[in-house]
Amino acid sequence: MRLTRFICTGLGLGWSALGAAEPAPLPAEKTTVVLVVGADGEATYQAEFAAQVPRWQKVIAQAGAKSVVIGSGEAPAEGTDAERLKAALAAEAKTGPGELWVVLIGHGTFDG
Repeated sequence: MRLTRFICTGLGLGWSALGAAEPAPLPAEKTTVVLVVGADGEATYQAEFAAQVPRWQKVIAQAGAKSVVIGSGEAPAEGTDAERLKAALAAEAKTGPGELWVVLIGHGTFDG
């Protein structure tokens, strides 16, 4: 049930952003989307998880939001993925009109 809701929300956001002739961008200081990519395990999952990141980034860019990607296989300059996630969350404003989305891509997003 949660997976269905998650997928429908993601597809709805994607379709609405892609379907608009010229989407009204959100001020960058208002919205940040943190994409957290989990461990793939098998090659099948690796390809699927890797394909989702640019899709999300495209929609995020169309919305005029800031994108932070953690765990997509790149060698981090400093710290572990968990440390980078903590730092990314700590860097966000705690008050004000800004929105923070945390998108989890991986095995933990399945509800079955």
